[in-house]
Amino acid sequence: MARIRSAILLLAILLLIPPISQAEKTDNPISNDFMQGAVSVTCTPAVIKIDVSPTGTGTGLTNCTATNDNPAIVSITITISAGGLEFDAPSSLDILPLSEEVFQISVRAELGMAEGSRSITVTIRESAVNGVPLLITAPPRQYSVMATIMQYSDLTSTQEVSEISLVGGESFTHQIRVENTGNAYDRFNLYILNDESSLQELGIEIDILEENKSVEVAPNESAALNVTISLPTSWISSPQEVILEWSVSSEYSEFSEEEINSVNLSTQVNLFPSFGMAAMGVTSPTVISIIAVIALGALVGAAVVVVRRMKSDTSSPLKDGGGNETDSNDEPNADAGSNSAINSDHNSGDNSGSNSNENSGTDVLDAELV
Repeated sequence: MARIRSAILLLAILLLIPPISQAEKTDNPISNDFMQGAVSVTCTPAVIKIDVSPTGTGTGLTNCTATNDNPAIVSITITISAGGLEFDAPSSLDILPLSEEVFQISVRAELGMAEGSRSITVTIRESAVNGVPLLITAPPRQYSVMATIMQYSDLTSTQEVSEISLVGGESFTHQIRVENTGNAYDRFNLYILNDESSLQELGIEIDILEENKSVEVAPNESAALNVTISLPTSWISSPQEVILEWSVSSEYSEFSEEEINSVNLSTQVNLFPSFGMAAMGVTSPTVISIIAVIALGALVGAAVVVVRRMKSDTSSPLKDGGGNETDSNDEPNADAGSNSAINSDHNSGDNSGSNSNENSGTDVLDAELV
């Protein structure tokens, strides 16, 4: 009997409890139609380009859209892995039922960073529905975006000397150095801007070997480009000054950038005829000028001496054997001959006189030769 009473009492209690209405079911914070893992994310662009050149911003952006296919408000957490780059993005997001929300990911890189790519991973997970935290959640979903550090060109260029002196028959190896200050391997090309036909008319020979017309250089490294400048031995023009114009440019900028990145250089070349000085190793314009002045002075001095001696010879009076002055065009003074003969007869007789006359004749001949 006691068991029968207990069963009747339990049945009566159950009958007194009202059933749950459909409206009460929809007021439940967690909808019966909720599906975990129904939130998805897409990002555009899928590749973030970052300009790290000296004039760049060093930042890149992508817009991501989170779509909620649930009939309830879903809260998600967002985790970003940017491959070592700095980033800015929301850490959570609430998405209305059957709608979508857009959020932005900003990535930053240091200016001058080496060219390359970084993988950016976007991880989302549902954390709450209609404000009620989920105790059991679906596995997180991951979406990938690429960040590309863009290549840029930059360079500096210098020359070993800016002024060269060449004497006919000489050649000079001119060195131009280029440093790659960009952020990736680049090839640099050397050009001469002068009109080649004009240089040929002047007689200047420019020889650039094929391996020196272009060179590949790693970032922050430098390389040399050598040019041989020659002046033929037959060059006999007056001294001249020629300005050679060079250009060193980045090949990457020639094909991939809006403007060609280049550096222009000028080299002054002083040209002199040889005059035999090339064999002596004289190439300095100053030394050549000094030698020319000395040579000219020596020639002038020699000419003055010759002129003076000629004047002295033509103006000096001649003397005969007796010591008397006579014109070079006249015959010897007769008185001088008589006196000489008398003196000779008095002192030595006929033979002495004869010898004296011979000596006198010899003296006159010597005077005429002088």
